[in-house]
Amino acid sequence: MERLKVKLFPITTADDIEHTRELETKYARGKYPIYCDQEKRIFKQLPKEWVLQITEKLPAIFLTDKDGIIRETFYKETAKELPKVEEILEILKKLVE
Repeated sequence: MERLKVKLFPITTADDIEHTRELETKYARGKYPIYCDQEKRIFKQLPKEWVLQITEKLPAIFLTDKDGIIRETFYKETAKELPKVEEILEILKKLVE
C-alpha cells in the first residue's frame, strides 16, 4: 500500500469534551487524537461565505495542500454521507503530487 505524507486533524465543535472523548474511543480507537474546538475557532479561519453555508451542515472534511490552503471540502448532514476513505485517498494523492 502506498504511503502518503499527510496529517490528519479530526476536529469536533461539540460543546462537551466528554463527547469528543467518546468519539475518540469509538472512531479513532487510540490511533489518533480528535480535537475539540468548543469555541468554534475553526470557523474563524474560513471565509465568511463558507461559514454561512456550513454551520448547519456538519460533519465536514477539509483537505488542504502542504501550504494549508483548503483545496477540497465536503459537508453533509451525517457522517455516513461523507466520502468513503478510498475517495478521500484519491484526492489526497493528487494534492501531494
